[in-house]
Amino acid sequence: MKQALAQLRVISEQLIELGHTQRRRILAMVPLHEQVTGGQRSVILLLFGCTGFVVLIACCNITGLLLAKASTRQPEFAIRGTLGAGRSRLVRQLLAEGFVLAMLGTGSGLLLACWLVQTLPKLNSVLVNCCVK
Repeated sequence: MKQALAQLRVISEQLIELGHTQRRRILAMVPLHEQVTGGQRSVILLLFGCTGFVVLIACCNITGLLLAKASTRQPEFAIRGTLGAGRSRLVRQLLAEGFVLAMLGTGSGLLLACWLVQTLPKLNSVLVNCCVK
């Protein structure tokens, strides 16, 4: 950091000598995380924590729904077991169904996120223009 600041001072002096600046400007270095967060690091971390908690609640809800569905399918599993399907086969079936649901959820979440990343800035500019007028 000290070496970079020294180089920054040298560059600033060279710009002044070459006449690229009309008045003396002070150049400063700011760490990237501070530049990106703008001093709101604790708020952003809190939002990430809340978002993670909401995702955890959603995962628990989906797990509960899958367990409830599996318990209602108990007669089906009993019949399959009677016909010769082993436990590993039944577990693989449930895991395959859960994997398909997870992939569908992931794909739809990614599509929604991509759409929102493109739409929200446009919506923000529309709202700002409506409020300014």
